[in-house]
Amino acid sequence: MEWLQDNWQWTITTLIAFAGAGGFTYLQKKASKGGAKWVPFVFGLIVGVSLVMAVIGVKQINSKDDPTLIYQRGKTYYDAQEYAEAIRYFKQAEKVLELNDINRASTAFYRGWAHCKLGEYKKAIDCFHEYLAICNSNPQWPKTNLALAYDGFGCSYEKQELFDKALDSFFKAYENAKSTSKEEYMDNMRRVYESTSHAETLSFDDWLTDAQP
Repeated sequence: MEWLQDNWQWTITTLIAFAGAGGFTYLQKKASKGGAKWVPFVFGLIVGVSLVMAVIGVKQINSKDDPTLIYQRGKTYYDAQEYAEAIRYFKQAEKVLELNDINRASTAFYRGWAHCKLGEYKKAIDCFHEYLAICNSNPQWPKTNLALAYDGFGCSYEKQELFDKALDSFFKAYENAKSTSKEEYMDNMRRVYESTSHAETLSFDDWLTDAQP
């Protein structure tokens, strides 16, 4: 089923070609037996439509070779909250051609959030690990990219009620965030803190003071 989803253009083009060939054979036999005058017209119509549809199908197939176009389709589905389709296109973009680190990081990041939105938290965490690894291999990139990775970890862990891990992740996001985003990560930490083991012995403010270097 997944192969058909990824290769539907080939399937349609093949079916059109077979239909055209079948129509051609039938009408040729009809004409050879002294068929009606409209037979050549219908024959020409079938062949013409088949050729046009085949060309369209081939063009759509060739468009699959452009990972940027496929990535944009994935992003469009992601923005439309159609996360399963978004994941499929992001994966396809990675397979078609070898993307540069920026594009690889972007596809891993969005795949992570798409999995998270679908409740597939372990897959989401794997994607965020992939994203984090790419960011760490490019130390010239802004530290805010690291904050985005840890925020993804935090949300995925929180959804699984792994609150200690979520708190640690949100703290790392807070450390790497730009000043205008720190308040958001502070709110995330406050939200999960009461469900952690730390809350039994320390207030949030005391914990935060101890956690900061």
